[in-house]
Amino acid sequence: MLNGDNLALRFDYTSHAGLKGTARVNLLLPLKRDTPVILNDDFVLKEKGRERISGRLLSSDRLDLIIPDNWQSFVFNGEKYKKTTTRLELPVVNPDHPLVDLEFSRDGISWLKVPDDFAPGGGRYFFRFYWPQIRAEKQFLVLAGLGSDRIEFLAPTPLANLSVHSYRENIFNSAVLGSPQAGDLVVFKIERDEIVYIDKASAARGLEADFNLPSDVKVKFERPRIFAPIDIDLQKAPKSQSGG
Repeated sequence: MLNGDNLALRFDYTSHAGLKGTARVNLLLPLKRDTPVILNDDFVLKEKGRERISGRLLSSDRLDLIIPDNWQSFVFNGEKYKKTTTRLELPVVNPDHPLVDLEFSRDGISWLKVPDDFAPGGGRYFFRFYWPQIRAEKQFLVLAGLGSDRIEFLAPTPLANLSVHSYRENIFNSAVLGSPQAGDLVVFKIERDEIVYIDKASAARGLEADFNLPSDVKVKFERPRIFAPIDIDLQKAPKSQSGG
């Protein structure tokens, strides 16, 4: 059934196991449109109108969009573009920002650059980095493989004894950290006392199958990064700018 720019489909199917079912799907038709469309799967819509669409990208480094037929030019995040074709791709900054200046210390006094093959053992570790320049409203620090269930931030805002997961991702809103700006120093401390993911001896006793583990499986430290969803604002250029 066609309703405006939506095509509603319904079909029956049979699974490999012989189970029957019915599926429904709505297709958004991209042709002869009078409103903009963003096709990225990771796009989260915030606002949409006939002459504007806004939201955030979560993982893409290119914006895939369809420009309405009656647009001659448009403004994307404050920059004017001329429409050259109906469907366009524009490069954007990837939302994941690795920390290239990350340093670590065992005593909080002497610091070393964290190498690419960094594999810390147990004990106390300090880490520091400078918050990068990022143009995004929402920014999050992502830490994984900490090997600890507690973390203490020493700067920019002291936060002690925060609960974390020892090997899964831990996500901290920058607002919780004091909303650091570009160039602000961030320092945190952990006690890596939960660095064993699978204990060889326990696995051998508890499982009938022999996995032949040569040693304990350790929690792998992952390089911290900042996740900053890209703010997207796309609108039709005003007549004074578009010339029509």
